[in-house]
Amino acid sequence: MGSERAAQAEFGYCGVLQQLLDAGSVVGQTGERSGLGSLSTPNKLRAIRHLMLQHRPQATLEIGMGLGGSCLCFAASHRDLGRAPAGQHIAVDPFESAIWDNAARLLLKEDGLGGYVEVCQERSHAVLPRLLAEARRFGLVYVDGSHLFEDVFVDFYYAAHLLPVSGIVAFDDSREPGVRQVLRFISANMGGVLRRVNLPAVHAAGGLAARARFRAATLAGCQQLTAYVKTAQTDGQFRAWDARLRRF
Repeated sequence: MGSERAAQAEFGYCGVLQQLLDAGSVVGQTGERSGLGSLSTPNKLRAIRHLMLQHRPQATLEIGMGLGGSCLCFAASHRDLGRAPAGQHIAVDPFESAIWDNAARLLLKEDGLGGYVEVCQERSHAVLPRLLAEARRFGLVYVDGSHLFEDVFVDFYYAAHLLPVSGIVAFDDSREPGVRQVLRFISANMGGVLRRVNLPAVHAAGGLAARARFRAATLAGCQQLTAYVKTAQTDGQFRAWDARLRRF
Protein backbone atom coordinates (compact mmCIF):
# COMPACT_ATOMS: atom_id res chain seq x y z
CA MET A 1 0.00 0.00 0.00
CA GLY A 2 2.79 2.42 0.88
CA SER A 3 4.61 1.86 -2.42
CA GLU A 4 1.40 2.34 -4.36
CA ARG A 5 0.71 5.64 -2.62
CA ALA A 6 4.28 6.73 -3.30
CA ALA A 7 3.87 5.88 -6.99
CA GLN A 8 0.61 7.80 -7.16
CA ALA A 9 2.18 10.84 -5.53
CA GLU A 10 4.28 11.28 -8.67
CA PHE A 11 1.23 12.58 -10.52
CA GLY A 12 0.94 15.86 -8.66
CA TYR A 13 1.66 17.69 -11.94
CA CYS A 14 -2.05 17.10 -12.66
CA GLY A 15 -4.12 17.73 -9.54
CA VAL A 16 -7.22 15.94 -10.80
CA LEU A 17 -5.23 12.89 -11.86
CA GLN A 18 -3.63 12.76 -8.42
CA GLN A 19 -7.03 13.01 -6.75
CA LEU A 20 -8.43 10.32 -9.05
CA LEU A 21 -5.67 7.87 -8.14
CA ASP A 22 -5.95 8.70 -4.44
CA ALA A 23 -9.73 8.22 -4.43
CA GLY A 24 -9.70 4.96 -6.37
CA SER A 25 -12.98 5.85 -8.07
CA VAL A 26 -14.57 8.49 -10.29
CA VAL A 27 -17.98 10.13 -10.56
CA GLY A 28 -19.49 10.50 -14.02
CA GLN A 29 -21.96 12.93 -15.52
CA THR A 30 -24.98 11.08 -14.11
CA GLY A 31 -23.53 11.03 -10.60
CA GLU A 32 -22.71 7.33 -10.74
CA ARG A 33 -19.43 6.34 -9.10
CA SER A 34 -17.16 3.84 -10.88
CA GLY A 35 -13.99 2.01 -9.92
CA LEU A 36 -10.74 2.50 -11.80
CA GLY A 37 -10.40 -1.00 -13.24
CA SER A 38 -10.14 0.35 -16.79
CA LEU A 39 -7.81 3.25 -15.95
CA SER A 40 -4.21 3.16 -17.21
CA THR A 41 -1.93 1.96 -14.42
CA PRO A 42 0.58 4.28 -12.72
CA ASN A 43 3.41 2.58 -14.65
CA LYS A 44 1.71 3.27 -17.97
CA LEU A 45 0.95 6.86 -17.02
CA ARG A 46 4.55 7.27 -15.94
CA ALA A 47 5.70 5.98 -19.33
CA ILE A 48 3.42 8.36 -21.24
CA ARG A 49 4.62 11.30 -19.16
CA HIS A 50 8.26 10.39 -19.80
CA LEU A 51 7.73 10.03 -23.54
CA MET A 52 5.90 13.35 -23.66
CA LEU A 53 8.59 15.29 -21.84
CA GLN A 54 11.46 13.55 -23.59
CA HIS A 55 10.17 13.70 -27.18
CA ARG A 56 7.98 16.82 -26.88
CA PRO A 57 5.47 15.87 -29.62
CA GLN A 58 3.49 18.83 -30.92
CA ALA A 59 0.34 16.76 -31.42
CA THR A 60 -0.79 13.49 -29.85
CA LEU A 61 -3.52 10.92 -30.41
CA GLU A 62 -5.05 8.19 -28.29
CA ILE A 63 -7.51 5.49 -29.25
CA GLY A 64 -9.60 4.63 -26.21
CA MET A 65 -10.27 7.51 -23.82
CA GLY A 66 -12.16 5.60 -21.14
CA LEU A 67 -12.07 7.23 -17.70
CA GLY A 68 -9.44 9.70 -18.83
CA GLY A 69 -6.25 8.80 -16.96
CA SER A 70 -4.01 8.81 -20.03
CA CYS A 71 -5.91 11.76 -21.52
CA LEU A 72 -5.22 13.86 -18.42
CA CYS A 73 -1.56 12.89 -18.64
CA PHE A 74 -1.34 13.93 -22.29
CA ALA A 75 -3.17 17.21 -21.76
CA ALA A 76 -1.23 18.19 -18.62
CA SER A 77 2.03 17.39 -20.40
CA HIS A 78 1.15 19.66 -23.32
CA ARG A 79 0.41 22.39 -20.78
CA ASP A 80 3.68 21.77 -18.94
CA LEU A 81 5.58 22.02 -22.22
CA GLY A 82 4.45 25.64 -22.30
CA ARG A 83 1.73 25.39 -24.92
CA ALA A 84 -1.51 27.32 -24.98
CA PRO A 85 -4.61 25.07 -25.31
CA ALA A 86 -5.30 24.44 -28.99
CA GLY A 87 -6.67 20.89 -29.23
CA GLN A 88 -3.18 19.36 -29.36
CA HIS A 89 -4.49 15.97 -28.23
CA ILE A 90 -7.18 13.93 -29.98
CA ALA A 91 -8.97 11.25 -27.95
CA VAL A 92 -11.03 8.73 -29.95
CA ASP A 93 -13.69 6.77 -28.08
CA PRO A 94 -17.21 6.03 -29.39
CA PHE A 95 -18.34 5.07 -25.88
CA GLU A 96 -17.27 8.12 -23.91
CA SER A 97 -20.86 9.10 -23.17
CA ALA A 98 -22.66 5.76 -23.42
CA ILE A 99 -20.31 3.66 -21.26
CA TRP A 100 -17.85 5.99 -19.54
CA ASP A 101 -20.50 8.54 -18.50
CA ASN A 102 -18.34 11.45 -19.75
CA ALA A 103 -16.16 11.07 -16.66
CA ALA A 104 -13.02 12.02 -18.57
CA ARG A 105 -14.56 15.21 -19.93
CA LEU A 106 -15.61 16.26 -16.45
CA LEU A 107 -12.10 15.68 -15.12
CA LEU A 108 -10.52 17.63 -17.96
CA LYS A 109 -12.88 20.54 -17.34
CA GLU A 110 -12.23 20.47 -13.60
CA ASP A 111 -8.49 20.80 -14.12
CA GLY A 112 -8.81 23.43 -16.86
CA LEU A 113 -7.40 21.08 -19.49
CA GLY A 114 -10.39 20.77 -21.81
CA GLY A 115 -8.94 23.14 -24.39
CA TYR A 116 -6.04 20.78 -25.04
CA VAL A 117 -8.28 17.88 -26.04
CA GLU A 118 -10.55 17.18 -29.00
CA VAL A 119 -12.87 14.25 -28.26
CA CYS A 120 -14.08 12.15 -31.19
CA GLN A 121 -17.00 9.91 -30.25
CA GLU A 122 -16.67 7.71 -33.32
CA ARG A 123 -15.02 4.39 -34.00
CA SER A 124 -11.35 4.64 -34.81
CA HIS A 125 -11.71 3.01 -38.24
CA ALA A 126 -13.78 6.06 -39.25
CA VAL A 127 -11.67 8.74 -37.55
CA LEU A 128 -8.14 7.65 -38.47
CA PRO A 129 -8.59 7.61 -42.28
CA ARG A 130 -10.09 11.09 -42.02
CA LEU A 131 -7.10 12.37 -40.07
CA LEU A 132 -4.77 10.85 -42.67
CA ALA A 133 -6.73 12.47 -45.51
CA GLU A 134 -6.32 15.80 -43.70
CA ALA A 135 -2.54 15.23 -43.65
CA ARG A 136 -2.49 15.36 -39.85
CA ARG A 137 0.61 14.09 -38.04
CA PHE A 138 1.01 12.98 -34.42
CA GLY A 139 4.34 12.58 -32.65
CA LEU A 140 2.92 10.09 -30.13
CA VAL A 141 -0.01 7.72 -30.65
CA TYR A 142 -1.38 5.58 -27.81
CA VAL A 143 -3.40 2.55 -28.97
CA ASP A 144 -5.76 1.37 -26.23
CA GLY A 145 -9.11 0.74 -27.90
CA SER A 146 -10.63 -2.57 -29.01
CA HIS A 147 -8.28 -5.50 -28.41
CA LEU A 148 -9.61 -7.61 -31.29
CA PHE A 149 -6.81 -8.43 -33.73
CA GLU A 150 -8.50 -6.84 -36.73
CA ASP A 151 -9.27 -3.62 -34.84
CA VAL A 152 -5.77 -3.33 -33.37
CA PHE A 153 -4.25 -3.96 -36.79
CA VAL A 154 -6.34 -1.22 -38.41
CA ASP A 155 -5.45 1.16 -35.56
CA PHE A 156 -1.77 0.29 -35.99
CA TYR A 157 -1.86 0.64 -39.78
CA TYR A 158 -3.27 4.15 -39.72
CA ALA A 159 -1.34 5.19 -36.63
CA ALA A 160 1.95 4.29 -38.32
CA HIS A 161 0.98 6.39 -41.34
CA LEU A 162 0.04 9.30 -39.06
CA LEU A 163 3.46 9.29 -37.42
CA PRO A 164 6.29 11.50 -38.68
CA VAL A 165 9.80 10.08 -38.68
CA SER A 166 10.87 9.77 -35.00
CA GLY A 167 7.21 9.57 -33.95
CA ILE A 168 6.20 6.85 -31.49
CA VAL A 169 3.28 4.45 -31.39
CA ALA A 170 2.61 2.73 -28.04
CA PHE A 171 0.32 -0.26 -27.49
CA ASP A 172 -1.40 -0.87 -24.17
CA ASP A 173 -2.34 -4.34 -22.93
CA SER A 174 0.38 -6.02 -24.96
CA ARG A 175 -0.39 -9.41 -23.40
CA GLU A 176 -3.89 -9.53 -24.89
CA PRO A 177 -3.94 -12.11 -27.72
CA GLY A 178 -5.14 -9.73 -30.43
CA VAL A 179 -2.64 -7.03 -29.49
CA ARG A 180 0.19 -9.54 -29.12
CA GLN A 181 -0.44 -10.90 -32.60
CA VAL A 182 -0.21 -7.42 -34.13
CA LEU A 183 3.07 -6.85 -32.27
CA ARG A 184 4.39 -10.10 -33.70
CA PHE A 185 3.50 -8.89 -37.19
CA ILE A 186 5.37 -5.64 -36.57
CA SER A 187 8.46 -7.42 -35.25
CA ALA A 188 8.50 -9.87 -38.17
CA ASN A 189 7.66 -7.54 -41.04
CA MET A 190 8.19 -3.88 -40.16
CA GLY A 191 11.82 -3.76 -39.10
CA GLY A 192 12.71 -1.35 -41.89
CA VAL A 193 10.21 1.23 -40.65
CA LEU A 194 9.62 0.70 -36.93
CA ARG A 195 12.12 0.02 -34.15
CA ARG A 196 11.21 -1.16 -30.67
CA VAL A 197 11.62 1.52 -27.99
CA ASN A 198 13.50 0.47 -24.87
CA LEU A 199 11.05 1.35 -22.10
CA PRO A 200 12.68 0.19 -18.82
CA ALA A 201 14.28 3.59 -18.28
CA VAL A 202 10.89 5.29 -18.14
CA HIS A 203 10.08 3.32 -15.01
CA ALA A 204 13.05 4.75 -13.13
CA ALA A 205 10.77 6.98 -11.07
CA GLY A 206 9.14 3.86 -9.68
CA GLY A 207 12.35 2.82 -7.93
CA LEU A 208 14.41 -0.36 -8.04
CA ALA A 209 11.47 -2.67 -7.35
CA ALA A 210 9.41 -1.20 -10.21
CA ARG A 211 12.36 -1.49 -12.60
CA ALA A 212 13.00 -5.08 -11.56
CA ARG A 213 9.34 -6.04 -12.09
CA PHE A 214 9.33 -4.42 -15.50
CA ARG A 215 12.54 -6.15 -16.61
CA ALA A 216 11.21 -9.49 -15.42
CA ALA A 217 7.96 -8.97 -17.34
CA THR A 218 9.90 -7.96 -20.46
CA LEU A 219 12.10 -11.06 -20.33
CA ALA A 220 9.01 -13.22 -19.88
CA GLY A 221 7.21 -11.50 -22.76
CA CYS A 222 4.55 -10.26 -20.34
CA GLN A 223 5.02 -6.50 -20.52
CA GLN A 224 1.78 -4.54 -20.78
CA LEU A 225 3.11 -1.54 -22.74
CA THR A 226 5.07 -1.85 -25.98
CA ALA A 227 6.26 1.06 -28.10
CA TYR A 228 7.93 1.58 -31.48
CA VAL A 229 9.61 4.58 -33.05
CA LYS A 230 9.22 5.29 -36.76
CA THR A 231 12.65 5.29 -38.37
CA ALA A 232 11.91 5.94 -42.04
CA GLN A 233 9.51 7.90 -44.22
CA THR A 234 6.96 5.58 -45.78
CA ASP A 235 5.44 7.78 -48.53
CA GLY A 236 2.18 5.89 -48.23
CA GLN A 237 3.63 2.37 -48.27
CA PHE A 238 5.44 0.53 -45.48
CA ARG A 239 7.01 -2.23 -47.56
CA ALA A 240 7.82 -2.97 -51.19
CA TRP A 241 4.76 -4.18 -53.05
CA ASP A 242 6.36 -7.59 -53.56
CA ALA A 243 7.90 -7.96 -50.10
CA ARG A 244 7.63 -11.44 -48.63
CA LEU A 245 5.29 -11.75 -45.68
CA ARG A 246 7.23 -13.24 -42.79
CA ARG A 247 5.30 -15.57 -40.53
CA PHE A 248 4.14 -14.10 -37.25
